[in-house]
Amino acid sequence: MGPAIGLAPMTLSFVLSNALYDQTPQLGDFLWTLGKVIAILNFFNLLPFWPLDGSKCLLLVFHTFFPSQTQNLSYVMSGAALAAGLYLQSIFLILFVLISVRGLLRSGTFLKIQHKMSKGRAVLCFACYIATLAAFLMGSGNLLYAIL
Repeated sequence: MGPAIGLAPMTLSFVLSNALYDQTPQLGDFLWTLGKVIAILNFFNLLPFWPLDGSKCLLLVFHTFFPSQTQNLSYVMSGAALAAGLYLQSIFLILFVLISVRGLLRSGTFLKIQHKMSKGRAVLCFACYIATLAAFLMGSGNLLYAIL
C-alpha cells in the first residue's frame, strides 16, 4: 500500500476540519494541518527519487516495458532530483539526493531479481501512481511550495 494508505486519513482530516470548524475552530485548524502534513509527507514519498516509494513504483512499471534501460532511468531520476534541488536552492533536497547515492548504486541488484509485470497491469499501476500523486499534490496545496 505504501503512501496510498494515507489517502483516507488525509481526506477524513479535511472533511472533519470543514465540518467541525464552526463549533471548534482549534480542532478544525488542527485537522486541516494534519491533512496537509499527511499530504506533503506522502507526496514527497511518491516522488521518483531513489530510494523513495515513487521511484520503486516507476521502476517496476518501466522495467516491464524497457528492462535493459531501467537502471539508466534511476540515474536520470536522481539527476533530475539533484537539478531540481539546485534550481530551487533546496538544501534538504540536495542532501537527500546525496545521501541516497549509495542505495542508487546498489539498485541494480534489485532489478536483477525483479520479474516483469504484464503490460496491462503496468499501465494500471502507472495510472494509480499518477492519481495518488495528484491527490497528495492537491492536498498539500501551497504549503509544499513553501517548504521547497
